[in-house]
Amino acid sequence: MKKKHGLDKRIEKTCPICKKCFLVSPYRDKTVKACSRKCLFVLLPNLISKAYDGKRSVWKNKNGYLYVHSPKDKKVVLQHRFIMEEFLKRKLKKGESIHHKNHNRIDNRIDNLEIINRSKHARMHILETRPWSYHYAL
Repeated sequence: MKKKHGLDKRIEKTCPICKKCFLVSPYRDKTVKACSRKCLFVLLPNLISKAYDGKRSVWKNKNGYLYVHSPKDKKVVLQHRFIMEEFLKRKLKKGESIHHKNHNRIDNRIDNLEIINRSKHARMHILETRPWSYHYAL
């Protein structure tokens, strides 16, 4: 019987959140931090917050959005949401979404941001990318 590629070389790691043991391929040993997505989402703010040096440092994610450390919530949040909440002096509601008017994800000036509901925001981007689908977006 043939062995599956790489299964005999896997490394055993322990999840820092749930303390469960799990196996990882050698080439993913340095990148895999937790046993599941659930544990990773618990761990992720802590990984980002370790870089926080007491000032309002900014991080960029792979999609181009900026993150900032929120001193009120004591966690890492999206910068455009943080700026809008500070401007409104309230938390954003569940269905509210922030739209960048010029589509530049790092341009977080208050005059470039607008609040719209999530369904309207999705429709807007569908029409921009697929104008032929106008009747679906209505």
